Amino acid sequence: MSGVPYTFATATTSIPLSQLDVNFATNATLGNTAVGLGNTVTTVGNLTLGNVAITSGTANVTITGGSVANSIVLGTTAGDNASAGYVGEYVDSYVSSVTVNTSATNLTSISLTAGDWDIYGNAQINGGTVGATTMSVGISTTSGSFSGTNLAKSAANGCVLSASATGGAVVKFRVNITSTTTYYLVASVNVANAGYGYICARRMR
Repeated sequence: MSGVPYTFATATTSIPLSQLDVNFATNATLGNTAVGLGNTVTTVGNLTLGNVAITSGTANVTITGGSVANSIVLGTTAGDNASAGYVGEYVDSYVSSVTVNTSATNLTSISLTAGDWDIYGNAQINGGTVGATTMSVGISTTSGSFSGTNLAKSAANGCVLSASATGGAVVKFRVNITSTTTYYLVASVNVANAGYGYICARRMR
């Protein structure tokens, strides 16, 4: 006869597992892992979780293989930087002094890993050079060139230089890349001059 032959409300001694109902003595199976009552299991395979909310603690998730339809992309809620590969990852490079020639000149560059990024760039001349009236600025995947992937929709060419405008900017634009790619901040000026520049990118997903 099955059943639990004890009254739990008044029990004063431990009850052997063998005396519990067969359903209590049978392991529960999570994914492909059998878990017995009172046992600690730290690894479970082939388990699908739906509508999971982590309300406290730290979520350290490692995906080592298989197909992932929606990968976990953690940002940061602290006053620090998002880790590489996470949403919000920030990459930048600044050069304080470089000679900008009349042809496309690399000021600096950044290397971006696969993902969806927003990129922005800015270049300036240090001023004071007689005859420096126009400057071209762009972001290119081709070193020392105003050509290359994404440049056509992002380059701000032919910026007019004046006392209040000593350079130009490449407005923020999106790139979606499947492998590590180098992006160059390139510029030229009608009269060779000393200049500086800044390029940055933020991972959106």
